[in-house]
Amino acid sequence: MLKFAVIMLGWAYMILAVWWFFRPKRIRKVFERSFRKSARLLFITLTFALGSLIFSAGKEIDGWVGTLLIVIGIVGLLKGLFFLSGKATDKVFDWWASQPDSTYRLAAVAMFILGFLAQLLFKAG
Repeated sequence: MLKFAVIMLGWAYMILAVWWFFRPKRIRKVFERSFRKSARLLFITLTFALGSLIFSAGKEIDGWVGTLLIVIGIVGLLKGLFFLSGKATDKVFDWWASQPDSTYRLAAVAMFILGFLAQLLFKAG
């Protein structure tokens, strides 16, 4: 079940990355004030889900890769707790809203690589 969840998350990341790469102006609107409240709940939920999924995946993998995934998962869960306060989320959203399109495209490439690595790691294992 965990393997399936990570593979689906990898696909979701790759699809979102393509959207971020080709539609950075639309993504920027999500970080503007009008979508702030609905996006905050989604952002916190995704942060907790991703952190717990990465933590669980790290427990399944032996070696330094598993340890690294556990640490990344714990950091993700702590980030989720940090984002529960509205001020922290507002600062993150303000930063993203002020970035140029090239930053969104660079983030999209990083998201695509992360999704692809999730595919490779769990299809091979």
